[in-house]
Amino acid sequence: MLNSVASKTALLGALGLMTSTVGFAQPVLEEIIVTAQKRAEGLTDVPISIAAVTGDSLEDQGIFDMSGLVDSIPSVSLQTSPNFSVVNVRGVTTGGANLGFEQSVGMYIDGLYVSRGKQANSPFLDLERVEVLRGPQGVLQGKNSVAGAVVISTRRPTDKFEAVIRGNYEFENDGLGVEAVVSGPITDSFKARLVASTNKVGGWLDTLPRQSSDGSTALKGRKDQNESEIDTIRLSAVWDVNDDFSVFAKYEHAEKKVTGTSFGTTGIQPGATIAGTPFLIIDDFTTRQPGFDTIDNGVAASARHVEVNADGTGVVVTDKEDERTVDSDALTLQLDWDLPMGMVTSISTYSEFESHSNYSFSPAPFDIFTQYEEENFEQFTQELRLVSPGGETFDYVVGFYFVDQEIAVPDVNQIYALSLSGGGFVPTTFDLQTNREFQQSVEAYAAFGQVTWNVSDVFRVNAGLRYSYENKSLDDHSFQVGFFDTSNPGENAFAAGLFGMSPFTYDELEDTKIHEEGVDPSLSMQWDMTPDTAVYLSYTKATKAGGFNAVTTTANNISFDSEEAEGYELGLKTYFFDHRMQLNVALFTTEYTDQQVSVLDSATNSFVVNNAGAATSEGLEADVRFAATSNLELGGALSFVDAIYDGFVGAPCSPGLSLEADCDIATNSRNAKGDKLPNAPEWSGSAYFIYSYPLDGMGTIRVRGDVFYSDEFFVAVQNDDYAAQDSFTKADLSIGYESADDNWSVNLVGRNITDKRTTSFGGGTALRDGAYWGIADAPRTITLNADYRF
Repeated sequence: MLNSVASKTALLGALGLMTSTVGFAQPVLEEIIVTAQKRAEGLTDVPISIAAVTGDSLEDQGIFDMSGLVDSIPSVSLQTSPNFSVVNVRGVTTGGANLGFEQSVGMYIDGLYVSRGKQANSPFLDLERVEVLRGPQGVLQGKNSVAGAVVISTRRPTDKFEAVIRGNYEFENDGLGVEAVVSGPITDSFKARLVASTNKVGGWLDTLPRQSSDGSTALKGRKDQNESEIDTIRLSAVWDVNDDFSVFAKYEHAEKKVTGTSFGTTGIQPGATIAGTPFLIIDDFTTRQPGFDTIDNGVAASARHVEVNADGTGVVVTDKEDERTVDSDALTLQLDWDLPMGMVTSISTYSEFESHSNYSFSPAPFDIFTQYEEENFEQFTQELRLVSPGGETFDYVVGFYFVDQEIAVPDVNQIYALSLSGGGFVPTTFDLQTNREFQQSVEAYAAFGQVTWNVSDVFRVNAGLRYSYENKSLDDHSFQVGFFDTSNPGENAFAAGLFGMSPFTYDELEDTKIHEEGVDPSLSMQWDMTPDTAVYLSYTKATKAGGFNAVTTTANNISFDSEEAEGYELGLKTYFFDHRMQLNVALFTTEYTDQQVSVLDSATNSFVVNNAGAATSEGLEADVRFAATSNLELGGALSFVDAIYDGFVGAPCSPGLSLEADCDIATNSRNAKGDKLPNAPEWSGSAYFIYSYPLDGMGTIRVRGDVFYSDEFFVAVQNDDYAAQDSFTKADLSIGYESADDNWSVNLVGRNITDKRTTSFGGGTALRDGAYWGIADAPRTITLNADYRF
C-alpha cells in the first residue's frame, strides 16, 4: 500500500513540477457555471464536491455516453449489468437487473428525474453541461440520491440561426454516427432547436461455432456480434412571453436496439469440478466449446436460445441472437417567472418507455437458460420552486416536488433446460419454465427548502430540509413454475428446489403496500479565506425508499426496506497564480444504514435486493487544472476511497476454493462485515494535457492526451479474488483541426489506445461453482469525427 501511495504522490508531484516550468504567458482558466443548488453559480462557490464538464469538452474528447465521462472522474465509475448500466459514486451503486430497484445516484436531465436507465437512451446528445455531484444529495436533488447525482443540461435554442452536421466513423469496430442540429429564432420572441441523430456502435466480442447442447443444431459463431443502434430526435423551443416570463418545452423520442451478448467466462478456479461429480469444469467447457476462451481475449459466451418445441412437450435449441429493444419518449415543460421576490420555476415532465428482451442468460457454453421479457414504464413529475434573487443577508430556495410512476412487467418467461447441462445425466423432468408478472405504482410528495445566511462578506451558513412522503403499491406480482415432463413429481420438486423456486400468486401476498415518510436535513458552512480560496464543512442526510423485489422466486423475499445515508465533507476550493491554477480537495465520510444491495444469487441465477446492516465510504478527492500557457492546459485528479460493509448478515458466500471460513453452508450465507463494497477501488486517478497550436490565421491544431488509473476492485458483492478486476491503466489520445472561421473541424480520437480489456460487473456461474463470468468494457476505439457549421 505504501508503495502504491508513493507512486501516485510522485505522479502528482511530477505533474506539478511540469506545470510550474512551462511557458510565461498569463492565461486565465474559464470558470464553469453549475446549477447544483438550483441557481447559476461558479463551481468554486458551491459547498459540494462536483465534477463538471461542458458539452464542447465532451465533443472534443469524442465522449458520447456516460462510460466515457466517468473514466476521467476518480471515485466515479459505471457498472454495466445484463439489462442496463448504473453509475457508482464513492463505491456505492444500485447494481443488478432488478426492475423494482431504483438507482442510488439520481440522474436529472433538464429537470426530468431518470430513475431507470432505459428512460434516457441518448443522454449525451447535444449537451450544454454535465455535473456529477458526489456524496448524498438529500435536500435539493432529493429523490433516492443517497450516493450522488448526475445533473445534465441540454443545449437551448439560440438567438441566432445556426446549423451543424456532425459525423463520426469508428475504425476498430466499424461504428458510425450522424447528427444534425438546426437552431435559431422563428419570431422575435420564439426560438427553436431540432436535433436528430443515428448512432451505431460496432461489436468487438466473438462467439465461436459449436454443436448445440441438445445435439440438434450446428450453432454458428459470430464475429463482433455485440452491436447497438440508437436513433434519436429532439425538438425544443423557448418562448419569451415578456421580459419577466418565459416558457421552455422539449420533446425527445429515442429507439435503441442491442444485439448479441457482452458477457462471458472470466476464469475458472484450478481443479474446480461440476458439483457432485469428479468432472473438471474446464474440461466440460472445452468439450462443449472447441477453442473455448475467456472474455478478456475477446470471446463471449456462446450460449444460445432454448425454446419450447412444437408440441409443447420439451425444449429445443435455436441459433437466435440475443436482442433487446427500447423505445422511449420524454416531455419537459418549464415555466420561469421573474418576480421581485425571486424566480418562480415550474418544471413538468413526462417519461415513458417500452422494452422487449429476448436473450440467453447463461455465461457458459451450454444452452440452458433463456429469458423473454417485456417492460412498460410511465412517469410524471412536477416541481415548483422559488429561488430568491441572491445577494441579500438571507438567500433561499423553497419548493415542492411530486412524482407519479407506474411499472408494468406483463410477462417474463424463463426456460431452464437443465437436462442439457449434465451430459446426459440430468433427466428431462428437470426441464422447466417460469412465468412472472410484476406491476408497481408509486406516488411521492416532497417539500424542500434551503436558506443561506450571509453572516458576513466572507462567511456563509446554509441550512436545508426536505420532507418526503411516499406510497408504493405492488399492484400485481405472481410467479409460476411449469414442467414439460411430469412423469416424476418428486424430481420436478427437486429441480424447482435447486433454484429456490416456490410459486405464488398475488392473492397470497401480504406485503403489498409501502408507506414511508421522513425528513432529510443538511447544514454547511463556507468561509472565503481569501478572494480566491474557500473552505467548507457540510453535513447531509439522504434517504432511498424501500421497494419490491421484481425477480424474487419466493414470496418470502418480496420487499426490502428503505436506506439512509449521512455524509460529512470538508472541502477546499482555491485558485493560484492569478486564476491560472485551480485546486479542489474534499475529505468525506458517509455512513449507510440498511444499505440496499443487489445480490446475484447463483443458485437462482437472478438478482434480488437485500438490506445490508451498514456500510461506510470515506476518503479523499482532489483535482487540479493549470493554464500553463495560453496554448497549454494541464490537469489531473486523484481519489482514495475506503468503502466497506460494517455489517452484512445474509451476504452470499464465495464458491469453491474461495469459500469463507465463516460461511454457513446450510444457507450459503455469512456476515460480510469488513468486506469491501463492489466497484470500489481504493486509489484511482487521471491526468490530461490539452495543447492548441495556432496556424497563423489558418486555423488551430489541438492535441489532447489522457491517462486513467484504477486500483483493483471486486466486481461482485463477494470479496472473491476470482471475481476481481486487477489494477489497470488506460490512455486516450486525440488530434484535431479547427478552421480559422470556426465553420468546420475534424479530429481523430483514440480511446483506450493500449486496448486494455477490463470488466466492471460479474459473478459466479450458475450450476458451475468455481467458474466466473463478467461483462466486457469497451476495448480500443479509434474514431474520426467531423462537423460543419452553417
